[in-house]
Amino acid sequence: MEANRERFNFARWVRCVAVAVAVAVAVVVVVGVVVAVAIVVAVAVGVAVAVVVAVVVGVAVVVVKKAPIPREDRRF
Repeated sequence: MEANRERFNFARWVRCVAVAVAVAVAVVVVVGVVVAVAIVVAVAVGVAVAVVVAVVVGVAVVVVKKAPIPREDRRF
């Protein structure tokens, strides 16, 4: 009877450890996915900001180049 009870307790302990390991692995996977999504979003935002800055700088360069030069600033 005692041996049977010990075996049952050991089986429950193994099951608890298995559940704890499974939960830990699930948490690590979820955190990894969240971090991966955050990295993708950060890269996407960075690319979007870079594109906006490039467009603004390009438009500014075109506007400045097409602006007429005032007479007093002309050298020739």
